[in-house]
Amino acid sequence: MPRESSDGKFLYFRRGQGLSRIPAGGGAVSEILPSVSEFNYELMDDGIYFIPEPEKGRKAELQFLSFATNTVKTITTLPGQITVGLAVSPDHRWVLYVTQDLSGSDLMLVENFR
Repeated sequence: MPRESSDGKFLYFRRGQGLSRIPAGGGAVSEILPSVSEFNYELMDDGIYFIPEPEKGRKAELQFLSFATNTVKTITTLPGQITVGLAVSPDHRWVLYVTQDLSGSDLMLVENFR
């Protein structure tokens, strides 16, 4: 799921566990973030909201990489098991993400099945 920057200058994509970018006109690939959970990142004009792979035994966090300062800030800790899906409103006020509350399966026996 590569994504183009709003100014059209870069293409962002997952590479290994991290997030990289390449100039749209060609050139060298640069690693932007060392860890991004699945495809859980959202490009904005001023930075990238993302969920890094949580460390073992820790909860996932929503973080923001500022293009202006090149620093990462933790926004909040996220409850539940995070799956694929992250969206941020254009005004940065709302974030949608996907969690998995229950996981399991059922085994059913159907008698007299023909």
